[in-house]
Amino acid sequence: MRKPLRHRPSSIDRLDPEIRRLISDLRIEHGWTIDEIHTKLKELQQPVSRSALARHTKSIAEIGAELRHSREMAKALVEA
Repeated sequence: MRKPLRHRPSSIDRLDPEIRRLISDLRIEHGWTIDEIHTKLKELQQPVSRSALARHTKSIAEIGAELRHSREMAKALVEA
């Protein structure tokens, strides 16, 4: 289950939407590690800590798992 929403946006949440999309694409589509993404963000002069990036990618993984579970349940219902 998801944790309750924070009151203060994280440093990742405060980034430009294009940068957040880049982080998701690099992690999900290309399988980059947290360190590789962190290095890329440094090159783009985006001030993000490694720990914030790790927390963000963990939440991406959790959301992905929830979506996969929902799809599996829907598929099972349709087949039944």
